[in-house]
Amino acid sequence: MQFIAGSAGTPSQYRLIAYSGVRTFPALTFSDTAELMQRLEAAGIPEDLRPQLDGPTPNETTIIHSANLVLKDAQLRILGLVT
Repeated sequence: MQFIAGSAGTPSQYRLIAYSGVRTFPALTFSDTAELMQRLEAAGIPEDLRPQLDGPTPNETTIIHSANLVLKDAQLRILGLVT
């Protein structure tokens, strides 16, 4: 997960990036943490593997969370990574 700092009137965003050895996934962008956290919860991502976003907001673009997960197709759909 990457935090993308806003600049020149552009709001900050959170980007969810997924990798696989056999599939290519589009990066997902969320403008608010509530939507991102709701999506992760709906996909059944365990709470201890979700990012803790209640701390101070970074002031520059940075990776804020990384986790290795094996996701089922249904979870990928809920997250919006596949249609």
